[in-house]
Amino acid sequence: MKILFLATGFAPYLFSENIVNSKLVSSFLNKGLDVRVISKKDEGPIYGNDWSDWESLKDITYEIAYVNNKYIDYIRSFLKFKYFIPGLRWNLYAVKLIEKLQEKYKFDLIISRSPDDSSHLAALYISKKYNIPWIANFNDPMINIWPKPYEKKIKFINNLFYKNYFNKIFQNASYLTFPSIELANYIKRYYYLNEKKIHIIPHIGLEDKVLPQNNVIKNNTIKMCHSGNLSKERNPELIIKAFSKLIKKYKSYKLYLDFIGNSDKSFRNLVEKYKLNNNIRFIGPFKYKESLKIMKNYNILLLVEAILKEGIFLPSKFIDYAMLNIPICAITPKNSVVMNYINTYGGGEVADSSKEQDIYYKMDIMINNVINNNIENYNTQILYENFKPSNIIFQYEKIFRELF
Repeated sequence: MKILFLATGFAPYLFSENIVNSKLVSSFLNKGLDVRVISKKDEGPIYGNDWSDWESLKDITYEIAYVNNKYIDYIRSFLKFKYFIPGLRWNLYAVKLIEKLQEKYKFDLIISRSPDDSSHLAALYISKKYNIPWIANFNDPMINIWPKPYEKKIKFINNLFYKNYFNKIFQNASYLTFPSIELANYIKRYYYLNEKKIHIIPHIGLEDKVLPQNNVIKNNTIKMCHSGNLSKERNPELIIKAFSKLIKKYKSYKLYLDFIGNSDKSFRNLVEKYKLNNNIRFIGPFKYKESLKIMKNYNILLLVEAILKEGIFLPSKFIDYAMLNIPICAITPKNSVVMNYINTYGGGEVADSSKEQDIYYKMDIMINNVINNNIENYNTQILYENFKPSNIIFQYEKIFRELF
């Protein structure tokens, strides 16, 4: 099977969505599928842009480069697609390239993916022109329906363009995939989705097996780690305050909280405010596989979500944490996707992201269990079954059989 894979976020540019897409294509290739990826340069913030972790993807990836004549491009794009959304120029050049590739490869299937919503436009155009089945994926809400505190101010006229655009995608795509039923249900409040088209397929892991549990405390040191950027919406102050209290409680131990990724000045200022420079460390961004090796050496892995009315997101780092089989402290909204996974399959503790006392309490429980080597309930082997590559690819193969 020949697959045209459209993703504006992809290797070698390392960010959460890009890594998810890269892992999925790697698994497709391992299954013997022929995949061609159309991507773009990621302007950041990213963790790196090195191909070393993704060598197998380099030769099948076509990165769209823009030329000058920006405003002429916008006019040409609008006349061609009849839509006015961000990413028009990328779609203009992507379609031009795809039409050349189609002559050579005769694609059987199109898959268009997040991180943003623009890749679906080229998929819509090409699917119609060549009558090719199409799977559209959404890992986040549409740009015009993000919940607080992520909501974006959209002008009335732009909102009309968006609604028309997304309705066309939902009508014309052969199937729609979402990483969680919570996200699909959220989107259904704003758009009509044909239930027969919906498939819930979580993010994919890297390996089929989890690592054995290994949580040894060395030199009376307990280390916690958070991987990935903390955006302004995921205010870390409640976590810092809770962690400060834990340092005072466990005086006979050295407690460290490390952050992998990029950190902004306001975050560092918070650490200084609470005088925790010796305990909270920013160890910088790393290559994807290198970061996994580093995280193996921690006792607890921290997952932080924003204070939301409902947790509709499936963070990609959650899958990496589960693969590493290290206890997960998930600081999430009530009724979140992550909470439902951990309550069902185990793997850690869940704290309410809006309550400092609950964050403190759950961290305290986990630290105490680590000290007493009572972590069997934090084994993530059953949890990871939901994300391991063989199970995710099996779900895609079911769709392929329905389509062909």
